[in-house]
Amino acid sequence: MSGKGECSAWGGKTAWGRQEEDCEPIVSFVEIMSEDLADSLNEEEKKKEEEFLRAVAQSEAERMYTNDEEMARALQREFDREYDLSVRLEEEKQKAKKNIGTSLFTSFYDYFSHSLTTKML
Repeated sequence: MSGKGECSAWGGKTAWGRQEEDCEPIVSFVEIMSEDLADSLNEEEKKKEEEFLRAVAQSEAERMYTNDEEMARALQREFDREYDLSVRLEEEKQKAKKNIGTSLFTSFYDYFSHSLTTKML
């Protein structure tokens, strides 16, 4: 199969006289769900990134300092806050990856444990 809107396993025209190019591609449910999941994860990531950029922009607002020590402390606080935000974002990404695998396993386990118990009854 060529991968472009397969209508017939043998290529060419279908039994209904339609060309392969005229047919819609066959998409599996798993592909659709993975696309939806990817889209939702991308949206979440964009929101977190925007929050991070907003925090950075807010921290970049001009301030007037009277001495070097005061400026150094303020810069260190900003650095610490930005670092904490980046660590939190990375932890949430890792947590999301773990949750995806766990939820898929849990759903798989629940499905088969339910089907086995109903067959035993």
